[in-house]
Amino acid sequence: YRFVLVDALGNPIFDVDNITAVNDVGALLVQLASTTPPTGASLVGFKETDSGSVGRTVQLKLTDFVSVKDFGAACDDSTDDTAAIQAAIDSVGDTSVNQRSGITLWFPGPCRITNTLTIRRKSIILAGNGWGYRTDTNARRSWLRWDGAAGSPMLQVQDVSGFGIRNMRFIGKSTAKPTAAINFDETADGWP
Repeated sequence: YRFVLVDALGNPIFDVDNITAVNDVGALLVQLASTTPPTGASLVGFKETDSGSVGRTVQLKLTDFVSVKDFGAACDDSTDDTAAIQAAIDSVGDTSVNQRSGITLWFPGPCRITNTLTIRRKSIILAGNGWGYRTDTNARRSWLRWDGAAGSPMLQVQDVSGFGIRNMRFIGKSTAKPTAAINFDETADGWP
């Protein structure tokens, strides 16, 4: 037997000849499980079922947005997700230099933060699943819940080129209120 793997455009990317047993595909399984390009998700195709859609690799499809879970956030409303969310924000390039910038940062569930999150010189949209009804216990609802000390904002947005929020809720703490859910600040260093 011969096994040929092609990308979404039909270009061959992996070829194994004379397969005689399941063990002969071990190399392919190792490559599919890898997270280092050109293996893993770059070997798997994806295509929407609607007419007119085009094929892409799963790796390219996943670049449509970045999830805070990709940086270690638990999104369970009890784990402190502050460091993971800040790392996700920081992964977006500074708009003052030639780096990757302009993403949608996805919050797939409720996140608890204990310190101010800072978005500085980024082009970013914070997006979630909505927050549902008050009695709904579905963990897929999306919010940032403040569990830090009083007197600080939950989110500091400074010198941004573009910023937005979709389907997110900000929940303060009645015993230690943040100064604001979002504090917008523009420095006098010449950035918009």
